[in-house]
Amino acid sequence: MERDDESRLDYEYWGRRLRALAQTCDLVTTQRQRIITLLDLLEREMLYPSRQTAA
Repeated sequence: MERDDESRLDYEYWGRRLRALAQTCDLVTTQRQRIITLLDLLEREMLYPSRQTAA
């Protein structure tokens, strides 16, 4: 997937980072849930990038 806007997130990089962070044992439950929510939002934006550009 090629993106022409340089200000966009590096989805693969942040996906790996968020997954690694979610697996960290030191996170409390609320922190882990927030990380999982961010990862879900990131993956949705990766799957449906046209929704933001169409708006």
